[in-house]
Amino acid sequence: MDIYSYLNSKSVADYCRSLGYKFNAYESAFIINDCRSISLEEKHRLIEEIMRTMPDEHPGQLKRNDLSDSFFENAAALIEAERGMLARLREGQGLVFSYKYRSDRFDDSIESRQLYSTFDKALEAVRAENEDREGREKLRFEIVARQPDSEFEITADLTNNYEVCQLEYPDDTMLSMLYELVWVYIPVPFKDGDLLCPCTWDYNYQGPMVLNCLCYEGKDESWIEKYRTRCDASDMTAYGYWLGEDGYLYDECVHDYHNLEYFTGELCTRAPHTHIYTDYRLLKAVSASMKGEIPTHMLLVASDSIRRERDYRRSFPGWDYTDEAYKNAGIEDILAKRRLWEKYDYERYNKDDK
Repeated sequence: MDIYSYLNSKSVADYCRSLGYKFNAYESAFIINDCRSISLEEKHRLIEEIMRTMPDEHPGQLKRNDLSDSFFENAAALIEAERGMLARLREGQGLVFSYKYRSDRFDDSIESRQLYSTFDKALEAVRAENEDREGREKLRFEIVARQPDSEFEITADLTNNYEVCQLEYPDDTMLSMLYELVWVYIPVPFKDGDLLCPCTWDYNYQGPMVLNCLCYEGKDESWIEKYRTRCDASDMTAYGYWLGEDGYLYDECVHDYHNLEYFTGELCTRAPHTHIYTDYRLLKAVSASMKGEIPTHMLLVASDSIRRERDYRRSFPGWDYTDEAYKNAGIEDILAKRRLWEKYDYERYNKDDK
């Protein structure tokens, strides 16, 4: 089994492969369970292969959470429960369906207004929604099944191929949290100052970050071993700087450092058919400063220049007046500058979107 191919981040997969790093049974199953590109059935098959070919693990966190101290026993029970929920989802008896989607252009999830009588009809609607928006934005879909007159709900996260990837459902035991109970060490190539971005849709905000610190940075093997035995997956943290809507930096963290990858996108983009701009250039300047590529005063120059440009862009009215109105107001030179700026933006950021 090429366990590296199931890591969501290509940057992390390539690094672990180059190291030849070996994962134990729990760690391997954790990676497979977290993979967003394969179906739930494929995950079950791969985890069962791990149970046949690798020695069992006994993390202390399992017993402390009222589970069997055998990872394999818990994994087998979880697979059985998930198969039952998946069957109930597809049979759909007594359930009504809708779907939710998230866009790379907006933060919040949007739920369909229409209800569907079967899983397949909801899936067909998902395909139609995705095809209708193809080329304009990237979407991530979930299908939600609800039982009327109750709080029962199953949420199925879908892969890009419209396969069920993950399930959320009511569970009164800790079994459904099996892969959240143990801290997992996964080597990553990232250094402080790297410009990174999440490669999954776990967070509403999909923009890049500048890495400030990894949870295990500078720690020795004894510290890592202690975390393996005492901490859970929420402690798999990476701290960094993000850019807020107001243009200022804020510090935050992600709880899945292994799902980061190098940011290779455009620092400035314009949403198609709009004048809405996204500008990450300040993060690039912060990254360069942290890596010693520019002096501190150059970071201040960049910050000031970017903010002044941002304010200048926002000084333009939200709608177009006539040329005569600009002239009569004595600001026809501003109109000329605006048109030069728009021409530059079209040619620089969106050549095919005129």
